[in-house]
Amino acid sequence: MALTSLLLLGSCTNSMKQGASVSKSKPDTEKADAENNPDLSFLLSMSFEEASAISPQKLVVSPRVSIAADTIDVLSTRADGTPRRIRAKGHVYLQVGEDEQAHMLCQEAFISGDEVILRGKPIVQRGASTVEGMADSTVFYLLGKNLRAIGLHKVTTQNDIGSIASMGPWENTANPLLPPLAEGSVPDAIRDELRKASEAETLHQQALKTDPAPPMTAPQ
Repeated sequence: MALTSLLLLGSCTNSMKQGASVSKSKPDTEKADAENNPDLSFLLSMSFEEASAISPQKLVVSPRVSIAADTIDVLSTRADGTPRRIRAKGHVYLQVGEDEQAHMLCQEAFISGDEVILRGKPIVQRGASTVEGMADSTVFYLLGKNLRAIGLHKVTTQNDIGSIASMGPWENTANPLLPPLAEGSVPDAIRDELRKASEAETLHQQALKTDPAPPMTAPQ
C-alpha cells in the first residue's frame, strides 16, 4: 500500500457549461428499496440521474463533469456567470467523462477549472479499475487523464467491491477536524507534475493528428 501513486484515467478536462446552476433533485420512488439500503457496489454503478434522485442537490458543471451531493456551493464564477470554483460536501457523487465515464464517491469534493480534488475515503472507478482511499484525510487529485492519490489507498478489484456490504465513504460525513478542502490541499509540486504530464499528453495527441503514419508499401 503506497502513500502516493500516479494512475491513468480517462480524460476529465473540465470545460465549464454556460448557465450551469445548482438544482434540487426529486426522489425516484421506484428505486426506494435499493436506495434505502444501498451498498458500495450499487453506489458505484449509479448513473448521474440515479445519484441525483437520492441527493438533495445536483449540478451539471460541464458536458464532462456532473456532481450530486448533500450541499453544493459555487464559490466563484466567471465574467459570463459560469461557475469557476465549486465545493461539495456530504455523500458526494461525481460522474466524469463522456465515452468512458468514471464514477467517484467521497465525503468532500472541490472543482476548480480543470482540476478535481476529492477527500474523505474517496473512491474512483473507471471500467475495471478502482482506486480506494483508506482514510478521511486521503486526497485524490485528478487532472486530465491522470489521478494522483495522496495518503493511504489501495487498488480494489470489482469482485472485492461487490463483496463489501457498506456505503464506503458515505458511511460517515466529512471529518469536521480537517481544514476546508481547497487548492492548497494538493502540494504545488504534485500539481506542477501532473500539469506537465497533461500538457505533454496534449502535445502528443496533436502530433498524432498532424503527422499521420506513412502509407504502407508492398514488400520487395
